[in-house]
Amino acid sequence: MLRGVLTENSRSIIEARYLEPDETVEGMFERVSGGVSEYREIMERLDFLPNSPTLMNAGTERSGTLSACFKFDVADAMLEGDDSIVSTRAKAAAVAKWGGGVGYYFGHLRPKGAVIQSVHRKACGPVSVLKDFH
Repeated sequence: MLRGVLTENSRSIIEARYLEPDETVEGMFERVSGGVSEYREIMERLDFLPNSPTLMNAGTERSGTLSACFKFDVADAMLEGDDSIVSTRAKAAAVAKWGGGVGYYFGHLRPKGAVIQSVHRKACGPVSVLKDFH
């Protein structure tokens, strides 16, 4: 049973964004809590509400994420490895598809103008990579 006070605006947002068809706010709390009464109770008191992906996806058949934010380290490699520039872009696209957000760490990238021995060229630097990710 909802113990906190939802404003009319809050209720309309919840109904529009998070409820399954024919689901009540109380039903959403039960679905999201996975039957854990302590978790459901803190949501019912409105002491805590999880992030939007959790409210939308927990306890449903959807394969969406329950996390809203992801941090990826970008390796100093164009193609090789799971943290390469290209692989990181692909992972970020998948996260965005399921409603998550991404932050990047570019500290592993060579500075602009640093020599790249394998191709006998110079690095474009982290700012250039950042612009490409934008």
